[in-house]
Amino acid sequence: MTEPKQKVKHYLDLALEERLAALDFYAEFAAQNGCQFCCLFGGARTWGPRQLAEFGYADERFVEKAVRIFPYTFWHICGHNLPEAMRALTEWGGLKAVQYDMPYYSQRLTWPEWCESVAKLFKGKRCAMNSPTTQVACHGTADEVRTMVREFLEATTPHTTACVMPGCEIDSFSPLENVVAMIETAREKRPCARV
Repeated sequence: MTEPKQKVKHYLDLALEERLAALDFYAEFAAQNGCQFCCLFGGARTWGPRQLAEFGYADERFVEKAVRIFPYTFWHICGHNLPEAMRALTEWGGLKAVQYDMPYYSQRLTWPEWCESVAKLFKGKRCAMNSPTTQVACHGTADEVRTMVREFLEATTPHTTACVMPGCEIDSFSPLENVVAMIETAREKRPCARV
């Protein structure tokens, strides 16, 4: 971090205030009209233990309020993720699932090893949502998509429930055959493990 910690905390507090107020709006106009699902987008993907200990409170308070409003709340954590961030997400109460992405650059893990490590953390606590990566869905072949989805499911379902979806969005330029390959491969593997 290059900015003073008090400055970072001040900005986080301002963002948290806005996010908590937004949840009041969503409670009134979504939850009261039957919406039960909520996806929360958060940061801290590259924060290590010290940063999470100092600044993770903002995201955790956001989660605490959201899960009181929406029974099926999941967390989206973008980009290259650190194990510390994954561990923190197992401690925040009420989340049903976590949509995560690739391991951080410094980690020397294969794709199946990474998926299995996350699934073990989530066991009995969270559904793991991933595969293929957004990049493979957009720029890979249908065979690469199938392989990545199979590896995710084989590494994840012995430990926790799996939801097949890219770790981020499905890019609008993703070939249709890649999207079909993702869906068909997911359908091959049923039933999945339960949380």
